Amino acid sequence: MADYRINLIEPAAMSEEDLDKFQSNLRAVLGFIKYSNDSDALGAFLSKETSLHDLDVEAARVISMCTNTQIDIDENAEVVDVCKAVQDMNNKARLAGKQEGLTEGRLETLLNDVKNVMESLKMTVDDAMNVLKVSKEDQTVLRKMI
Repeated sequence: MADYRINLIEPAAMSEEDLDKFQSNLRAVLGFIKYSNDSDALGAFLSKETSLHDLDVEAARVISMCTNTQIDIDENAEVVDVCKAVQDMNNKARLAGKQEGLTEGRLETLLNDVKNVMESLKMTVDDAMNVLKVSKEDQTVLRKMI
């Protein structure tokens, strides 16, 4: 059996000069993979790499699979704006975080109200929640918090 030389590319270990040697979609793919674990570096790369605004669908799929980035890819599209996709993904995550924070804050307030009613009126947890008209779903969560 003949020995064949294999050249491996390790995006994380590539320098900027190495990336600059590529002038195709491969540069965008390798750069995205390289910076995918550093949000600041990825942001800088996204802002300067113009080819990511109209990247071939197959290249976008490679990025999505290699970096576990959920890029929405229209099956009928020929190109994908990866920068917009990443921005949309960040906006969705930010919105979900805000919603989670609001829910957590609402539950903390409700918990304090239940405790205050229990102390002031010498009630059980169940009676206090009934007086405050706490939903069954919230009651289940609050019991775990008490």
